[in-house]
Amino acid sequence: MATDKEYEEDLAEIARRVERMRVHYQSYFMGLEKRPPMLLREQFDRFVRETCLNEARRATFKFRFQSLLQRYRILAVYWDRVMRDLEEGRVTRESLRRDAGYRDA
Repeated sequence: MATDKEYEEDLAEIARRVERMRVHYQSYFMGLEKRPPMLLREQFDRFVRETCLNEARRATFKFRFQSLLQRYRILAVYWDRVMRDLEEGRVTRESLRRDAGYRDA
């Protein structure tokens, strides 16, 4: 059985990884990175499967864990949709930059 400190550390690690993936995907969509961060995503999925939070008994840890996973799932659906739109040509990187407020110098 894990301690509260281990639960807190795993929750913080999940939050860091989700934010890191969000930044990398935004960089990919803007054309700053050549490939999507699929390795980060695979590592995150593995971490979530192996974390001690899956067996957490306290409601506070369960709730925070589920909230972070829900945020990740929402972002993953968005990333998949944007990637599909880019691949099918329905949207361009230039239009993504324009919508995000970036201007070409």
